[in-house]
Amino acid sequence: MYLAKEAKIVLANVPVDINNLAVTGDYVSMKGFGHCTMILQFGAVGTGTALTLKQATDVTNSLSDEKALSYDKIYINIGLTTTDLTETTVTSDTYTVSSANSNLYVIEIDARELDITNGFDCVRFDLASGAGTTILSVIYILSDPRYDQNSVNAIVD
Repeated sequence: MYLAKEAKIVLANVPVDINNLAVTGDYVSMKGFGHCTMILQFGAVGTGTALTLKQATDVTNSLSDEKALSYDKIYINIGLTTTDLTETTVTSDTYTVSSANSNLYVIEIDARELDITNGFDCVRFDLASGAGTTILSVIYILSDPRYDQNSVNAIVD
């Protein structure tokens, strides 16, 4: 399988130094997709740095209606000493990022988990401010296309 042919790969944020900086990922529209995989990669982060998810009715949040998106598990690889991801429980829709060096986090979201009844079809991540100089890079992989995935632009409504 060629992932680039089967899914839409979207840069959620440019690589950024998160030292004492909260990071808000770009919204991505799931109107044309059934699933979104968020992949976060970074080094050491200050303790207590909270990772949450948000949903909105459009990619610019023009109605200022964003709200929390519930999630209860995350897949992690702390220290990158193995290629395995460990399924980990998330409490109260917030995961506290590890202060260890070299971390990989994967969050899986199905479109049906969003508040589609009220028109919410866009999703993004939020990372609270953390201490310690490190680079964060995040990509979204949109899959399970409802249409020809090449005809769907996931960063505009």
